[in-house]
Amino acid sequence: MIGNDIVDLKKAKTDSNIFRPRYMHKVLSQNEQNLVLSSPNPEEEFWRLWTMKESAYKAFQRKLNFKSVFNPFAFHCKLMDSEKGIVHFDGDHVKTTTIFNRENYTYCSVSCSSSSRSFIANSKEELVQNLRAEFGESSQPELLKLKNNLPFIKIASKTIPASITHHGIYFAIQF
Repeated sequence: MIGNDIVDLKKAKTDSNIFRPRYMHKVLSQNEQNLVLSSPNPEEEFWRLWTMKESAYKAFQRKLNFKSVFNPFAFHCKLMDSEKGIVHFDGDHVKTTTIFNRENYTYCSVSCSSSSRSFIANSKEELVQNLRAEFGESSQPELLKLKNNLPFIKIASKTIPASITHHGIYFAIQF
């Protein structure tokens, strides 16, 4: 299973006021709100939980092939340490790993397979360049979506499931 999410922290700071009245109540459980409010860095904690939920949603959407309607209350986060977490959904769970680039972004990926790879880039073009380097300079990787709107990488006649995310200036892919 794969799933990922990235938040451009500079863009989030200007576009989202996570501390406005009742906002957190709409996206986080009471336990998750308590984690945010008791954290030494509440904004960082909020975006960690948000990216965990989004990453898990994408992984379960691919696994269960459900419609693309995100309900943040259906996903329950548990923090294991400063990077690792678990997200529970409908009697199942996935493990997540969060990377903090504290001034730039928060990135989370579902970590179900040790063979999955991720790239973070400052543009879609840079992301494709990273894929070319990964699969061979002569490859022409294409980022496409299946009829159910799930992304994949196409290289020649081969298709590789992928999770693609972008926010602000950042793009990331997991495959």
